[in-house]
Amino acid sequence: MKESKSAKIGLVIIAVWAGIIVLSDLLQQDRRFSENENRLLAQEPELTLTGLLEGSFMQAYEQYMSDQFIGRDVWIRLKTYGEKYLGKQEINGIYLLEGERLVQRMEPSFVTKETEERKREQLMEELAGLKQAVTGDCYLMLVPGAAELFRDALPPHAAEYDQKGFLDRVREHLPKDVVWVDVETELKKGERERLYYRLDHHWTTEGAFYGYQALRKAWGKAPAEPSEYVVEQVSEDFLGTLHSRLNLPMKGDIIETYTRKKEQSHRVEYVYEGVESSSLYEDKHLRTKDQYAFFLDGNHPLIIITTEAQHPSAEDASDETPFPGEERKSGLLVIKNSYANCLIPFLTEDYTTVYVIDPRYYHADLKRFVEEKKIEDCLYLYDVPGFLN
Repeated sequence: MKESKSAKIGLVIIAVWAGIIVLSDLLQQDRRFSENENRLLAQEPELTLTGLLEGSFMQAYEQYMSDQFIGRDVWIRLKTYGEKYLGKQEINGIYLLEGERLVQRMEPSFVTKETEERKREQLMEELAGLKQAVTGDCYLMLVPGAAELFRDALPPHAAEYDQKGFLDRVREHLPKDVVWVDVETELKKGERERLYYRLDHHWTTEGAFYGYQALRKAWGKAPAEPSEYVVEQVSEDFLGTLHSRLNLPMKGDIIETYTRKKEQSHRVEYVYEGVESSSLYEDKHLRTKDQYAFFLDGNHPLIIITTEAQHPSAEDASDETPFPGEERKSGLLVIKNSYANCLIPFLTEDYTTVYVIDPRYYHADLKRFVEEKKIEDCLYLYDVPGFLN
């Protein structure tokens, strides 16, 4: 009798609690953007007969309910705590490594052989077209994600996509007149703990510096000397995209800038937005969740960066000049995703004009743009997971 009464009380409590959640969920105004997850949230889908019959409505509605569920951030944290307590080392597609390091998982099944071949063929076609359009050389830099460099630190028997194998296959099929940038070899020279953020999927500015070293080698130039840069810490509380998927209390990452001791002035044009700036960095983002947008104000369809002064000639070059005797080229086109944002400031010393295009947002005729601007060189820069995604 007592057990029956206790069970009824328990059911009443659960029913009341569920009712409160449902009622709160109905009364809560839908959010459009999650600052914690740094993404747009699903909105209530329109009910149509076609969508209902095809099942797309239910799929969209399920995503909508998941995104708009009341206390979503709290539930994510509680779920993570529970799974971590059970000893799981991979939660929500994120590996939890020593030193509070989060690494994005890339399942082998996510990239089928057909998908990889299709993406690779599309890349070769794009590179061939770009090589015809530019007046100089075309370079390809594909950056391995953190999971590749931290492979030996991943949980035992972790099934992880072979990024190195993919890079080898791309290099094997690369057109002869496109130059491969061996960034993987350069990255392995550095301390891997400093090359990628602990709580974000991007590489750090130090990682980008190694990428720049690889690029200078591909150009046939001497590597840049670290002593020529002033390294400044601009943030110590960066909680990135990987942290957002677990929402645990963690110590933030440090964001740094590398500035040349003889820094020159820049003109940065955000073309589609009609905005100009004299800086490659936007401090306002350091006060937001998306601190990585500090570099080049985040992602834009088209950015044009012009550096005012020229290098002195070989005769006039002093020991204080970063690259004595080097003449900068006229123009470089960078086709990229966000991985390029913290590397691009390094390139302004080598080209008078850097054109930055993000194909996710730029939909004009790219070849015509290159020909109209008479662009000399092209750099295609993506991280491997981002490229295959």
